Amino acid sequence: MKWVHFLCLAYFFCFALAGPLLKIPNALQQKLEQAIASTFEDENLTISKVDYSQFKIQKKDELYIFKISKNENLLGYAYLSQANSKHDVYDFVVLYDEDVKIKKSKILIYRENYGRQVGSQRWLKQFIGMKPGESFNYGKDISAVSGATITATSMTKAVQISLEDMKAFTKEELKYGN
Repeated sequence: MKWVHFLCLAYFFCFALAGPLLKIPNALQQKLEQAIASTFEDENLTISKVDYSQFKIQKKDELYIFKISKNENLLGYAYLSQANSKHDVYDFVVLYDEDVKIKKSKILIYRENYGRQVGSQRWLKQFIGMKPGESFNYGKDISAVSGATITATSMTKAVQISLEDMKAFTKEELKYGN
């Protein structure tokens, strides 16, 4: 009888609660949609979540990949994830064009009082035009940010990981035609 109770509780926690945990919070969803609309200069786009589970990518936790299209024509991709700041995490998006070149990167939600300079487009524009296979280093290829070293280093690494993940994703996607 104890096993029946255990299995019922296990089912409840695994399946009943899993749905809401897999959803993007509303505030983040709105900021993502705004970033996509302004970057692709269109509010009437189709944004579809991609199931990347079969692809060999590095980052799996708190990662969402979206295809962005209009009238069934692929315009690009959105790579939404989190990275660490000094004491917390922040949500960011890297937007790619159809050729998987970075079109824009943006910090959507930053949860700390210090290090916000990393969210400026003046600093983030350094990543525009980069494509999978390119490597770069914070402080050498990417300008340092006084007062935001931890977050700037983290964002630089996060963008590098997104490029590597998108390379693996698009290679597999082309192979399987998803």
